Amino acid sequence: MLDLTTRILLERYASNDPRLNEEDVKKQASLQVKSVVDGGKAFTVLMSSADYADKEITAACDDYNRKYPEHMSYSFQLPATMFGIPANSWVLALPERGTQ
Repeated sequence: MLDLTTRILLERYASNDPRLNEEDVKKQASLQVKSVVDGGKAFTVLMSSADYADKEITAACDDYNRKYPEHMSYSFQLPATMFGIPANSWVLALPERGTQ
């Protein structure tokens, strides 16, 4: 994967560089398999710790929970690996429709 500085420089000065397309494909593939249903709850991964640094995930999760306190009990970082979702990933664990 490209580090952030390299990515920014390539986007600004070499937007046709093939490494940018490879990164986009990898990121899209990692975002596709992100929902697990268990015990009446649908766990949707918003940011995986496999793709983002813990600091970025924590900041985004905190920001979201401050803006939407009504979702705070459903929006959290996993303390351990669950259902194949890596620990420290930010998930939204909403009840399935009709099971509240």
